[in-house]
Amino acid sequence: VVLATSTYDWDPDLVREFLGLDEEDFSSLAPTSVSGAGITMARKVGAAVALVPPTSIPIVPGWAAHNDTGVSNGPEYALPHCMMVDSSGRRFCDDSYWVGIVRGALAPGDRHLPFYLIWDEQHHLKYGLGLTPPGGDYPSDIVRSAPTLEALGDLLGINGEALSATAARFNEGAREGLDPEFGRGTVRFVQRFCGDPAHHPSPVLGPIDTAPFYGTRLKFVGTGIGSSGLHADGQGRVLDEAGRPIVGLYAVGSVAALTAMGSGYNSGFALSRGLTVARFVAAELSGSQQEQGQSCARTN
Repeated sequence: VVLATSTYDWDPDLVREFLGLDEEDFSSLAPTSVSGAGITMARKVGAAVALVPPTSIPIVPGWAAHNDTGVSNGPEYALPHCMMVDSSGRRFCDDSYWVGIVRGALAPGDRHLPFYLIWDEQHHLKYGLGLTPPGGDYPSDIVRSAPTLEALGDLLGINGEALSATAARFNEGAREGLDPEFGRGTVRFVQRFCGDPAHHPSPVLGPIDTAPFYGTRLKFVGTGIGSSGLHADGQGRVLDEAGRPIVGLYAVGSVAALTAMGSGYNSGFALSRGLTVARFVAAELSGSQQEQGQSCARTN
């Protein structure tokens, strides 16, 4: 049996077990068929799972949306005139870079959930959000708006006084294109591919100082690229809890855990390991079948 059923994005129990995230903090852009079925079936015959730390998982921040998946993701959080905070009203990471956001929000013993995107009218007029074009009307059940940051905090369940103070500190550096606290704008990839090249002095930083102010609760978004999953060896053989191959059971692609490389958001890794291991498995199975055929021929 060869399992090629992908990862667990749409199984809330596995998401909770592997990531420690409930449904209000996690969704996915993957097809709903990415449901962890292969993992669940293999565990029933003694397969082991390998756990990857949640801070290393290939997920990105996103927000609720009125579309077929109910969630959206885009570069808006890396554009000027916005920041991320937790419910205390304070920042906790380089909030322009998804790797830093995951590490900051899911840090062991110091999680920052729920977390929110905060932006101002400048961001609204220039960039919009998801399906809402620049200057368009945001869905009122997804985005909240207020004339002050303190009032916005009250609407979102954030400490409004702390939120206002955080924005004031953020704005001091943002006007100069700097973020001395968390280094927003220092990752070259984000500058080049996610920021606004027409905005100066930084394509990623701008003050949040123009009313009205906006905010929405964020969630992490899966992309169908696995992290934790079945424990398989380099030949694709699924292992039991003692590390022994389960005869006749193989795992190819994202149904198997990321154990052979560093993890991160890179679809090339998912594709290349799936193709490579699938070839190993196919070679082993075809070899076994050929040997069996030769044995039968000799017997006859």
